[in-house]
Amino acid sequence: MDSPATSSGLKTSSAVIYDKSCRLQSVQVNTDGTNAATVIVYDSEDTTTSGRLVLAKFIVPGAQGGDFRHFNDIGIYANRGLYCTISGTGAEAIVAYFPS
Repeated sequence: MDSPATSSGLKTSSAVIYDKSCRLQSVQVNTDGTNAATVIVYDSEDTTTSGRLVLAKFIVPGAQGGDFRHFNDIGIYANRGLYCTISGTGAEAIVAYFPS
C-alpha cells in the first residue's frame, strides 16, 4: 500500500469503522488495567454480525493492559467493510485500515 492507513480513532464502544470494502491493517486493544477486554472485528458494513466473517478477535486479560496486532503491509481484505464489537469495563480499541 502506498498511502498511510486510516485510523478509527479511539473507540470505547462497538461501532461501524468503515462501510465499504477495505483492508484491515492493525488493531490495538487497551484494558483499564483490571478488567479483561474483548474486541472482535467483522467483515460487515453495519451492525450485523450474524453470519459475518470474523477478521480478528482479541481477548486481553485486564492485567496485561493491552495488545497490538499488525496484519502486514497488505492487510486483511474486508469485502463489506469493518464493524468492531468492544466489551469489558474500560475496554478501548483503535482500528487502522486501508480504504479501497
